[in-house]
Amino acid sequence: TQDIPDQTMTDLKNTNQNGYKAGFVAVMGRPNVGKSTLINALLGQTIAAVSSKPQTTRKRQLGILELENAQIIFTDTPGLHRPRHKLGEFMNKEASEALEGVDLCLLIVDASLPPHEEDRIAAGTILQASRALPAILALNKIDRITPDELEERRPLYQALLPKAQTVSLSALNLQGLDNLLEMILTALPEHPPYYPAEQVTDWYERDIAADLIRAAAMEHLQEELPHCIAVRMDEYRERGE
Repeated sequence: TQDIPDQTMTDLKNTNQNGYKAGFVAVMGRPNVGKSTLINALLGQTIAAVSSKPQTTRKRQLGILELENAQIIFTDTPGLHRPRHKLGEFMNKEASEALEGVDLCLLIVDASLPPHEEDRIAAGTILQASRALPAILALNKIDRITPDELEERRPLYQALLPKAQTVSLSALNLQGLDNLLEMILTALPEHPPYYPAEQVTDWYERDIAADLIRAAAMEHLQEELPHCIAVRMDEYRERGE
């Protein structure tokens, strides 16, 4: 189950307006389809590390979007893939466990490419979940292809999750995000907020900083550093803006 912070019943009642919705959305997909980019775009700020290298995301991270009458808690997950080592097995386990206790699953695919074996692994993980989950299939990176190519790819991806609603978007160019949010809000249950309105993630700022440093190293030092690097924070100071 998801970790939910303590909050008094008075706070919940005050914030739980009539028709208020709140719920957890597991963001799944193979590596490098744009899961973290999408969450950053929806939140309007960078909380998740992004690079052009696959498997930048290693651990689950919450992205909490506060709307006027709803709170959507996105769970960013490592890319599902066929593991070749213990780190890969750990990341797959992290992604699969994100399906526990969520209200909705969002499968992100790269529509600029045909379905990949790892797309089938991601879809299969959702279909094999311990309980039937409503799902949305997001065809990302539509800025890279023509409308005709998108229509050719759409049925191929729909076959992976036949019962899922489908939406086309570009997380990078902020296209289609309103349509996606509308679908998510329709699927979420009425519930009081799980987190305070000002909270945007479950990670500490120094942990986010460490992950952004790791992603930058992966991006800019690819010839010098191995893929499996780690960052240790020795000092953390705030410098205003």
